[in-house]
Amino acid sequence: MHFLDQRICNDLVASGFTRTFPKPSLLKIISPLAGKLTDNTIAEYRDFVVDGFQPAIHASKMMISTTEDGQEVGMSEILGKLNYDIEYLGKKINEQVLRHYDSLLNQVSELNSVESTMNTVKQRFNTMQSSFNRIKTRLVDQHSQIKQCSTQIDHAQALNEVLRQVDHFLRLMTRLDTEIAAGPAEYAKTAIHIYELECILAESDLSGIEVVEMDLKKMSEFKTTIDTYANTLLHDGLTEQNQAKVAEGLQIFSNMHTMPAKVADLINRITTTIVQEIHKTFDVISLNAEMKEIQQRSSTTGGVRRVNEPPVASSSSNVATWANILWTRTEKLTDVIYTLSVQLYLLDNLLKRKWDPVTRISFQEEVVQLIGGDIPFVFWTNIAQLLDKEIKIVTKGSQFLLQVLQAGYPRFLRVFHDVFTRISLVSGNTFNGVDKSFESQTVLRILSSFESAYVSRSLTRLLDVVNSVFPDKPVPGQRVSASRDDVDKIMRTVSSELDVVKFDGNLLRMASKNILKALHMYTVKCENLSPTDTSAYQIGISISSSQQLNVDILNCLSHASDSIWRLLDDYEDTTAAVSLTDAVTTTTKLIQGIIEPLLMSFACELEAVIAKMHKEDYSSTQPARVVAPRQSDTTSAYIPELVTHLKWIAREILGRLQCGDDTREWANSLSTRTVELLMRHVSLVRPLNELGKLRIAADLTQIEYVLNQFLGTYDIKLDVDLVETHRSMRAFRHLLFMDQNELANAHQLTHLSPIIVLHHIIVRSNGAIPLPMQVRGWSPSEYSTWLDNHSLAQTLSLLEKSLLVYVSEVSRRGETQYCIECPILRSLLTIYAKQHQ
Repeated sequence: MHFLDQRICNDLVASGFTRTFPKPSLLKIISPLAGKLTDNTIAEYRDFVVDGFQPAIHASKMMISTTEDGQEVGMSEILGKLNYDIEYLGKKINEQVLRHYDSLLNQVSELNSVESTMNTVKQRFNTMQSSFNRIKTRLVDQHSQIKQCSTQIDHAQALNEVLRQVDHFLRLMTRLDTEIAAGPAEYAKTAIHIYELECILAESDLSGIEVVEMDLKKMSEFKTTIDTYANTLLHDGLTEQNQAKVAEGLQIFSNMHTMPAKVADLINRITTTIVQEIHKTFDVISLNAEMKEIQQRSSTTGGVRRVNEPPVASSSSNVATWANILWTRTEKLTDVIYTLSVQLYLLDNLLKRKWDPVTRISFQEEVVQLIGGDIPFVFWTNIAQLLDKEIKIVTKGSQFLLQVLQAGYPRFLRVFHDVFTRISLVSGNTFNGVDKSFESQTVLRILSSFESAYVSRSLTRLLDVVNSVFPDKPVPGQRVSASRDDVDKIMRTVSSELDVVKFDGNLLRMASKNILKALHMYTVKCENLSPTDTSAYQIGISISSSQQLNVDILNCLSHASDSIWRLLDDYEDTTAAVSLTDAVTTTTKLIQGIIEPLLMSFACELEAVIAKMHKEDYSSTQPARVVAPRQSDTTSAYIPELVTHLKWIAREILGRLQCGDDTREWANSLSTRTVELLMRHVSLVRPLNELGKLRIAADLTQIEYVLNQFLGTYDIKLDVDLVETHRSMRAFRHLLFMDQNELANAHQLTHLSPIIVLHHIIVRSNGAIPLPMQVRGWSPSEYSTWLDNHSLAQTLSLLEKSLLVYVSEVSRRGETQYCIECPILRSLLTIYAKQHQ
């Protein structure tokens, strides 16, 4: 068996079996030997199994190799080594073949079965290829026939489509002939047929067909006729504001599917017309030329202008004429804007109401898609941009034009306000001095570039007028304060400034703020002029210069306040109302700031006179000695002096004031305060007997008579206009003569102050119960001042302490009986405390 295996291996090696395997397979056979070979041997055999092995190159390498000691090796040695290696490898291969004999036989048998399978597949493939060739031959012929027939059908269909289009074209042309002959009534249908013809020509190439070529020119003429007619309808309808004509023209263009483009073109033409008018309006060269023509027509003497003479418009004598020319042109511009914008709004309203019957899309939506926005929005945006651009160009080139536009900004703005007011009646948008529509805001925002300059000039004019009525360095004898005529001068300027801008809410608000600043400066100057020295508040023989100056200032301030109130009536519902109200408030505050210290000073002097009653004896049984020639035997000595002071105030101060109802109010206030002080002091008079009560009653009667005379000058009656004051005097006279039993019900005297009642009850105690001023060690005037500065509750507390002082004194003395007024006083204190909690 081993011998047979050895022979088979030898036959395989001899027959070159190993050469049937590729080099990677040989490497797989050799690789198991790697474990038995040294690394040098593996490296030595590795070169023979690499891809692209070249024997000649390897032989050349072996021939030039050297030994380890650098000596050359002979050819016989190299060949001997190769033979040895071949024999060695052969042995190893034999060993591997013998070891893997069964596996190799299986591979050989598998190769034989694969070869037979491949032969079968190849036979079947050849059979299939021959069948495919036979089928291909039959299909190619049939495909050629079908392709030829399809081409014939396509050509026939194309011819049929062309003939159909030609037939449709000719029938439409026949309709066009009929409709054109019928006149404008059929033009809307004609427009539809023209559009259909254009669609036919766009979809099909009918060029070269004689019957079509013959009608193309006629179709173009028909289209021109329809287009001209529709344009005429649009133009006449917009000019005449005839909605029927405009609607018909739009419908014709819509039937021709050119309506959006026509509307866009119409908007562009309207915009172009307005732009041309804007350029003409602000053309400085033509303005100067027109001014020169006017001068030449009005001039009676000729002359040649000097080279260095300023331009026509820059001469101060011709500024007004030049400006009037500009305003006239501006009014013409706004007339053009109004006329064209009215046409535009008519067009827009019709576009909103008309719809495409097929797509159910409004005409307006179609136009919006083309122009990129709502028609009024696009139109006014373009007009605003172009107007802004033109104004910037002309004002940059002409400083004089810029100054005219700034100085005449209200008139410039008023022209556009008027046109937008007229436009609002057509557009349906709200426009007034406060509420503005979008289109007006877009354009007026451009004009506002002149607003700040005008407002600044307006403020300068107002301040100049105010400064002019207050001389910086008055000459001797010159009035240092403003007069009523000066106030009228200021108010005329104020009224003029408001009247010029009253049509625009925003400009009116800014002008009113300027007026507030000017009036504030006027009040500040008046306040600085108002004297506050001692002579301004004293009652003397005659009015002092300080008092006269204050009277003059008050008269002017009051006159200014009345004038502002009249303006406020005219501008009550406008944006100027707030500033005018603030101006009135500022003026009124200053008036009060001047008059109140004066009235307080007069009240103090009158109280000083009234307080003299405490030096008189109201417990004497003899009548008072006559001190003054006109003094009655039954009145006190201070009465004549009080009457003199009141007459002096009425004559020297109030009589010189020209403040209308304010003077009346001040006289009323002073009288009320005088009575209040009088009642307070007479309630403190002690000791007091029946004769003293009669004198006090007579004093009150005399004071009532004097006050009626004092107030009569101002049409004030004490028993009508000062009812509470009059009733308090009457109530105190009644209180004087009430008996002890009635005093317990004194709280029912509602017209008397609780303090007055309590004072009188203490006075009736004949010194038993001390008055608060006695407890505190105050004078009557000091106690009166304390009463002015404290509340009723605090005063009741102080009175209660006075009562406690009396109670403590009685207890200290060991007495058990109180005066009759003590329980009455305690009861009334309790009642009043509860009433005023």
